[in-house]
Amino acid sequence: MPRKLLRKRSLFENPRYWYHISTTLTHKREYLKPWDNSKGFNRSPCEPDVHRTCVAPSVEHCLTAVPYSPGEKFTVYRTARKVTVTAAEDVYDANVTLEGWIQVPMLFVKIGTLSLPMVSQEEGVNIVDEAASGDALRQSGRVLAWWKRRHLDKYIKRT
Repeated sequence: MPRKLLRKRSLFENPRYWYHISTTLTHKREYLKPWDNSKGFNRSPCEPDVHRTCVAPSVEHCLTAVPYSPGEKFTVYRTARKVTVTAAEDVYDANVTLEGWIQVPMLFVKIGTLSLPMVSQEEGVNIVDEAASGDALRQSGRVLAWWKRRHLDKYIKRT
C-alpha cells in the first residue's frame, strides 16, 4: 500500500483498490454481498440501515473504523479490481476513517493476516484502545495516527 496523501474528494470519484478486514472470513477469495445492520458486524445502532459492505482506503483506516481487542487477528482483504465506492453517510467518524460503501456484490481477494499481538510484540508497545465504540472524533484521529505510525504492511503475513 503506497504511502501517499489520500484526497477525500477524488477518493470516491476515481476507481481504486479498497480494503476490508474480518475476524471471521478466511478464504482466499470472498464474494461479499451487502448486508443491512441486522447482519453486519461492528455497526453502531445509530448508523443508517443501508445494505453495504464497509471498506476503507487502507488497513489502518479499517482498524480505526472497527471495534477490536488487543488479542485479535484479522484477515485482510482487498477488492479484486479497482472500483468506485459510495462515501459513507451519517457515520460519525467517516471523515476520519474515510469509510466507503460497496452496495453491490463484490469479489475480494485475501492479502494475508494481521495479528495485533504480533504488532504489539514487534513494536514493543501496547495496542492502542479502539475508538469505534465511542463517539469522539478526536480519539478516532489519534487512533488512526497511531496505526499509521506502525506501518502495518510489514506485519501482514502474506498468503
